[in-house]
Amino acid sequence: MYDTLLTAQTLSLPNLNGRMALLYVFGGSIELEEKGNVLQKGDFALIRNELVSVVAPETAQLVLFLVNQQARFSRAGTLSA
Repeated sequence: MYDTLLTAQTLSLPNLNGRMALLYVFGGSIELEEKGNVLQKGDFALIRNELVSVVAPETAQLVLFLVNQQARFSRAGTLSA
């Protein structure tokens, strides 16, 4: 998991190494440079097997979750931290 605060800048996301990523915009807005998609606060994007740069025209707070789709999981019970 990564989190960052961007202030009017461009950021390249890390290499996913075969994993999927969920990019969540916690605050502000961004554009996914290669795709041209604009994401606002509360929006998210799923990213697979691609290099993506994020452009923040203003201050933006982002969280990036890396997901190993081959990992074992359970649908029973609740999540705890």
